[in-house]
Amino acid sequence: MQFTKRTTKNTQEKIIFSYLKKRIATNSMIAVSTGIPRASVCKVKRKLETEGKLFEVEQGLCKVSNHKAYFLTTNPNMVKP
Repeated sequence: MQFTKRTTKNTQEKIIFSYLKKRIATNSMIAVSTGIPRASVCKVKRKLETEGKLFEVEQGLCKVSNHKAYFLTTNPNMVKP
């Protein structure tokens, strides 16, 4: 599912949640892959973190920005113990 101008914030949250259920990614990688603006990704990230639904898996170089960043997921099975 790609982001469009008519996509609501609730839909953006669902897109990001399902995207991160199957993989790990940084904010920038999520924005590029889904088409959701990075600022919106950050807002959704904060909401999911507050709800305990988002996890930081590891820190490494982002494939989009080439900067150090946290890789995120909504799948608790992908979190390293």
